[in-house]
Amino acid sequence: MGMPFSGVDNFQPQSLYEQGRPDRRKPEHLSIRIETDSLIRLLKTRQLHVQNFSCADPTSKTVIYHLLLEFALNY
Repeated sequence: MGMPFSGVDNFQPQSLYEQGRPDRRKPEHLSIRIETDSLIRLLKTRQLHVQNFSCADPTSKTVIYHLLLEFALNY
């Protein structure tokens, strides 16, 4: 698994959603893609909880359902 960004890390911490800037409002929901292994790792280490996400399509819902069943049976 590689890094999603390349180059020198020149990130300066600052608010992404500054107050008083209507064009910078934080969205309530995001749609993302995540590798299955990363999702399992986040769930195992309790960095992500099932109540914090939902599936956007029936295929993803089925895969997540089976991953959670397997996880529950093995851990």
